Parts: sequence; structure tokens; C-alpha cells
Amino acid sequence: MSISKNYIKMCEKAEEIQKMCQFKMGDWFTGKYGLAALDEDFKDDYIGDNWVTREGMIEDSKKDECIWLPTLEQLFEMLLVPKNTLYPDKFHLINMLSVFMAVNKYNNIKEYVLAFVYRELYHKIWTSEKWVKEN
Repeated sequence: MSISKNYIKMCEKAEEIQKMCQFKMGDWFTGKYGLAALDEDFKDDYIGDNWVTREGMIEDSKKDECIWLPTLEQLFEMLLVPKNTLYPDKFHLINMLSVFMAVNKYNNIKEYVLAFVYRELYHKIWTSEKWVKEN
């Protein structure tokens, strides 16, 4: 998974999204050892708060010391959950995202979608340093 330093910074500052994280198999995060993922092959290797990751190392950081890095699929799910009626279907969501992408500048699709999620759900925009309330 290709993850930019800016995406990691955006995720780190995305407090609302970090609070909703419930780490599960397949999730990507960055922590004490850098970028890692919880892997299905190691699901029986939990040791208290320690995790064995895809790279085979033990991540001994606590969950709250890790930064969750949502995948594109997880970001889209945030916009399509039943309680969220902003987008009745994926077609409307993709249409609005394409409009958003035409008028905003980010480095890659993950950054675009995270910024879109934040604008839509939390009415915040990315300033290159932090999320701030939209005027």
C-alpha cells in the first residue's frame, strides 16, 4: 500500500476518525516501527496489547499511540453508512467526489477522499497542517 507522508499527517490530525477506529485485520497503521498492517495470517498472535503485523514484527505500541490509516474502501464506507443520507448511492458519491477533485489540489486519491470525507462529515478543510472548520 502506497501511503504518502502527507496522508499520514492528515490522518494523524483527523481526531474524529481516529476516535472511531476499531483496529481489525487488514487495517494499516503507523506506530513505533513505522508503517504496518494487521494481517489475517497472524490473527492468533495477539499478545495483550501487542500485535504481530504483516511484516512479522511485534508492534508493542498501545492502540492510542498508533495512527490508523484508513483504506479507500474504509473512507467510502464512512460516507455510505445508513445513518449518512448525504449520498443515496455510490453514483452520487462518485459524482460529488469528482467535482471536489476538480477544484482542490492534493497529491493522491487517498488524500482527496480523506479531505472529501472530512468536509462532508465534519465541515472541516485541510490547511496543510491541521483540520479547521469551514467558513
